[in-house]
Amino acid sequence: MGLLSIIQKNKYKNKELRILFLGLDNAGKTTTLKHFMHEPIDTVSPTFGFSIRTLSRDGYTINIWDVGGQKSLRPYWRNYFEKTDGIVWVVDSGDPDRIDDCREELWKLLGEERLAGASVLVLANKQDLPGALSPEALRRYLRLDDIQSHSWRIQACSAHTGTHMDEGLDWLVSDMASRLYYYSPSTLMTIRAALIINNYGRPRLTKFYSTLSTDRQQALIQLIFQLVSQRDDKAVCNFLDAPELTPLLPPASGDAWTKLREQERGQALCDEQSPATDPWVSYDEAPSAKASDATRRWRPDDELRVIYRHYATLYFVLVVDQSESELGILDLIQVIVEALDRCFENVCELDLIFHFDEVHAIVDQVIQGGLVLETSIAEIVDANEDVAQARKASSSSSGAQAALHAAQHASALLAPSWGQVSLNNLAERGTEAWSALQQLGGQYWPVRGGSALGRPPMRSAFL
Repeated sequence: MGLLSIIQKNKYKNKELRILFLGLDNAGKTTTLKHFMHEPIDTVSPTFGFSIRTLSRDGYTINIWDVGGQKSLRPYWRNYFEKTDGIVWVVDSGDPDRIDDCREELWKLLGEERLAGASVLVLANKQDLPGALSPEALRRYLRLDDIQSHSWRIQACSAHTGTHMDEGLDWLVSDMASRLYYYSPSTLMTIRAALIINNYGRPRLTKFYSTLSTDRQQALIQLIFQLVSQRDDKAVCNFLDAPELTPLLPPASGDAWTKLREQERGQALCDEQSPATDPWVSYDEAPSAKASDATRRWRPDDELRVIYRHYATLYFVLVVDQSESELGILDLIQVIVEALDRCFENVCELDLIFHFDEVHAIVDQVIQGGLVLETSIAEIVDANEDVAQARKASSSSSGAQAALHAAQHASALLAPSWGQVSLNNLAERGTEAWSALQQLGGQYWPVRGGSALGRPPMRSAFL
């Protein structure tokens, strides 16, 4: 992926919107989504877990998360609340017996702090059924007029017939867009580090998305390995809060907290404080590298979280702030693992060692500067194949040019004394040809025992 592609994708992501499709089971969420995606609705099955779809509307890229509405899945809805711009609440208008349950679940969502300000579209679905509740009746039963914290609209529709479906989505996109704030890439960074570490704590890949000294990187690697290796593989979840990492892994430059740090550094210089003191951290004693000695001075969203997966001999770890969804990051790790597995045909630790550059390139396809650029495994694999073919072509071309140059040099060197240089000539002259070729090889590669250029000893490819 070239720099131009990265810039284009960053600009494109500035116009992305995130929508949650929620509602009770059998309300018609998946059928509604299929209509928006212009897909056939002949075969629709209940959603167990979630699905992610993407569509373009009015110049915006809309990421839609369709989450199952079964009662057993509703406690997990909160895992998908981060960075939500809009909610589509789908109601089965033909099922008045569950209207109280529908109202209760809707108002639980409206009380969630992470969903504050999100636009709410209530789709009164299945209006084509006889005896369906009207939008006016649903408005009363759901107490929509009492909503003060969200912009909302109720839309009568039928996902089966497609009636009035687009009107509701058009309103939702327009309302979300009116509140959209365009962040610069620096403020969007939520992934602070990506690491692959083996069971013995040896790093096989490390990427820190802010400028850190080598000593601090090594300390972070050791600390992160301690955190993940001490957990039981049978643990309920694969993520843990790690506030001790926060003072060691600050946000990228350009955000509000770095500006605060710069102001404090300037104040420290004015007060003639020791330059060894890191103004990002308030130490109880003399400057030290211990996170336990530091007084935290950051907002809650900046406290870091370690999310990982353990496969055989390798830990795949992402360090993120609290604004990221744990399940979303676990899915992202799965994307990285599957992409590596396809590129190397059952990836193992040796692949990470002997194909170091290629592994870094694959991870860079997914994450750049703490931003997620690509999650399509097929796109990642295709891009990696293109890069591999380009490297192969470049290597073959440079090798052929070197051989041609060496042959021309040999011909020019031997022609004055031997006349026309040919294989027969070389065979007839025997020992004399051997000595000449040794001399020629020594001009390209230093002979064993010494080199004026100090390069490692190598044998000539001609010998």
